[in-house]
Parts: sequence; C-alpha cells; structure tokens
Amino acid sequence: MDLRIGDRGIPTDIEERTNFVSRHTGRTCVRLHVLVSVSGKGEHDRMLDLVQNARHNNVSAADEAGRTRMWKVRNHSYSYQNSGDSAVYNHRFELEEDEELMPTSLHIDELVLRPHKYEEEFDREALIISAWTSTNEADSQRLKDLVARRDFYPVVRVGISEEIREMRFGAVLWSEDGASTKHRITLVERIYDEQHDSSPGVGEPEASNVERSLATGLGMIDGLLETLGAKEILTPEEIAGIRLKAEEEIQIFDKRWAFRRVEDADKW
Repeated sequence: MDLRIGDRGIPTDIEERTNFVSRHTGRTCVRLHVLVSVSGKGEHDRMLDLVQNARHNNVSAADEAGRTRMWKVRNHSYSYQNSGDSAVYNHRFELEEDEELMPTSLHIDELVLRPHKYEEEFDREALIISAWTSTNEADSQRLKDLVARRDFYPVVRVGISEEIREMRFGAVLWSEDGASTKHRITLVERIYDEQHDSSPGVGEPEASNVERSLATGLGMIDGLLETLGAKEILTPEEIAGIRLKAEEEIQIFDKRWAFRRVEDADKW
C-alpha cells in the first residue's frame, strides 16, 4: 500500500489490520499498523519532516478495491540498524481510517439547521458539538427560544448518525449578516454534566453573572423607590406599578441575548 503525504507517495508494508467501531458514526472502520523502511540519514530526516506534516494533515491511500481513503496518524515510532549512510531506519505508523464528520442537517428538537462549518469531539463519553450556521429570521427566533428555556433537547446529526442524543446548549454567539443571522452554537451531551461533578451546568457562567447583575440592579431600584416614596415624590400606586414593570422586564430574554452578540460568529 502506498501512503500519500502531501505530494509524496511512500511504499509501505501492512503489519497488522484490525477493525474498530467509530464513536462518532457507529461505522466499522479500519486501523492499520504499517512499516516504512528508508536508507540513510538524509531519507530518515525527510521522513521525519513528512511525519510532522502528517500529524497536522491527514494522509491518503487507496484500499484493495482502489478506493482512496483518508487516514489519521495516531502513533509513530522508529528504530534503526547500523549508522551513517548505510543505516536503515524502520518507521512504524498506527493509522486510523478518517471520517468526514459533516452533517447534512442538524436537528435540535423541531429546529432544523444546516451548518456550513462543523466540529465534534468527545469528552470522556460525552459528545460536544460546535456548529456554525446562518439562519433566517424565523429560525433565529426558534433558536433563541430554545436557548432561553435552558433545557435538554433531542439532537440528531443527519448524515453522521441517526442516533438521538440528549443535549443542552453551551455557548451560543450570534452576529448579523444582512437578512440572515450567523450563529456559533455549542451543544453538550447530558452525560457530560453527570460525569463532571463540578460542571457549572446549563447556561453557565452567563446565568450566574446575569443573576448577580440583576440582583445588584434590583437592590438599587428598591432603594431608590423607598427614597422617592419617603419623600412623597411617588405615590404607593406608582411605586407598585414600577415594581410590576420591572418584574416583567426581567423575564425578557432579549436583554440577555444581546450579550451574546459578536462582530462575526464565523470567526469564533
């Protein structure tokens, strides 16, 4: 099998081939242990440069059926015999079949999003999703309503896996983009909070910061109203009306939503 790293093809010998089940898709994927032998210190140094490149860029190779697959370099080691120009360096690689993790759509409860950029990873057993989307006004409002409820929702990554996962929102940032709104969305699987006893929970740290700000503001308002009432500048009825209006305003999520606005959500 010939590996291709950048523009260079490298003949390899397959020493071991095993299968594993992908945590992301549930597919059966391939894991390979391969050997690359080169002669001389110069070729060895060039191989080390290629290894560094391969750690940041996936490598490709055609399988037995002639289909090109992408691979991730999981481990690399080398040993050598003799020294100088006559030395033979044996490089061993552990390769895992790479998967294209880009959903055709992302379903959050009844909201359907189509990300233009997407990443996902696991923290222990918990799936963490980062998705960048552009939505119309109606879907932007639906998304805002879901975030405001601070709940867990069924999430399906169509095109990656049909498995339903219970997830909450982490950080959600947004920016205006003409008639559309860009969003940078983080979703966290429920098991994350169960496995992290010190997890700050849904909507943190924003929720605690907002609560502290509201408490401070309400304390100031109470003090001001008491002073105005004592000086008979406001009647008891007027003070009661102001308090009622303040309680209504606290429930408006739009005021907190504004704190999540950035210049360009795609850059976060």
